Amino acid sequence: MFIILGLSLSIIGQEKSEEKHIIDIKFEDCLNNDSNYTTSGMIECSVIAEKDWDNELNKYYKLLMGVLDQDAKVKLQKSQIKWIEYRDLEFEFSSQMYGGMQGTMWKLQAVGRRVEFVKTRVLELKSYYEDYTLDGE
Repeated sequence: MFIILGLSLSIIGQEKSEEKHIIDIKFEDCLNNDSNYTTSGMIECSVIAEKDWDNELNKYYKLLMGVLDQDAKVKLQKSQIKWIEYRDLEFEFSSQMYGGMQGTMWKLQAVGRRVEFVKTRVLELKSYYEDYTLDGE
């Protein structure tokens, strides 16, 4: 059980800054809840984290679209469409691969990869937004 929890915590990752994102803190709190010391509990925590990161992704996409010039907006929109296509294919592959493996820990690994995949895109968009708005100050 502790091996699975350790594996779960490893999917949280580190941001550039020392301060943890509120979603990572919420995720850790969920995992540390005694009622979530099961594979299904950990998966549920991961599903919630993925939804939270997806909401954050939409936030930064909209913020960027609100400050970019028209040409950059078109490029960001095309980039995001391609990223979504890639994400969907990656999720299909990951689900199929891990779904065919023995043991419930692989289900946890699959959902953990989803969380990290979306989180990475959020941090990219957030970085673009922060760089752009810093330049405009």
